[in-house]
This record gives sequence, structure tokens and C-alpha cells, in this order.
Amino acid sequence: AILLLIVPLYFILRPSPSLFDHYFDPYQDRYTSRASANEEIKQAFSNYNKDQYEESLVHFDNYLKVSPSDSQAVFYSGIAHLAAGQTQNAIDQLSTLQQPDFLFYIQSQWYLALAYIQVNQTEKAKTLLESLANSDNSFQKKAGELLQDLD
Repeated sequence: AILLLIVPLYFILRPSPSLFDHYFDPYQDRYTSRASANEEIKQAFSNYNKDQYEESLVHFDNYLKVSPSDSQAVFYSGIAHLAAGQTQNAIDQLSTLQQPDFLFYIQSQWYLALAYIQVNQTEKAKTLLESLANSDNSFQKKAGELLQDLD
């Protein structure tokens, strides 16, 4: 009898996942400079690929001190910050990558929009999502769905 009361309460009272949690998946490792990469970036991606984001950030930070112009490393570091719950750091990094000639430009827009959602800057997120939803890209469908969920 107690179970009959507890089970329905669990489903009623359990927190529903946030929009961020629903849409956030860390981007798959497609770092293109691996052949010449130093040990810090190799360790950063080793941790990143094991979902050890906080550990990866130590190595990303060390690597970016000596290679600050490696925009791909900045991108993945931004995602690791986002996955580790360090949203403002993610915004700081991802917002530097908003140039159309950047290899992961579309992806950086998506993750920056998710970061803005995390800090309740919905209008900034919507601007990025509208751009993604209105162009042919791999995030077009998800951006449109997320826009609808925000309204």
C-alpha cells in the first residue's frame, strides 16, 4: 500500500529536466590538430572524451596559455566549461568564436545559445537560435524545436 502511494508521488514531484538538460550534449571530439598536439591538449581531450570535464579544463587552460589562437581548443574548452556548470566561462569563450569563417561556427552558435539559456538571457539565445533555425545546418531542427519550447 505504501508503494502505491510513493510511486505516483515520485512521478509527480520529481523535477523535470530543464531545457538546457534536454538539449545539451557535448560536441563529439573532432579536433583536427591532434597529430602535432602537445601533451596538454592530448590530456585535455582524453579527459573530455571520458566526460571528465572539470579535469579537462585544467589541461585546456594550460594549453591555451601557450596556444591562445587555437580556436578549436577554445571551442571545446567552452563546451567543457558548459558541461562542468561554469556557464559564464563558457559564454566568455564561445562568444569569441562568432565569426562565420570559424570551422565550428554553427556549433559554437548552438552551444552559446544553450549557455545563454542557462543564465536566463533568453533574448540573446533566441537571436542565435533563429539564425540556426532559418539556415541549412545540422542544428536547424533542434534550434526550431528549442525556439518553440522557449515560447
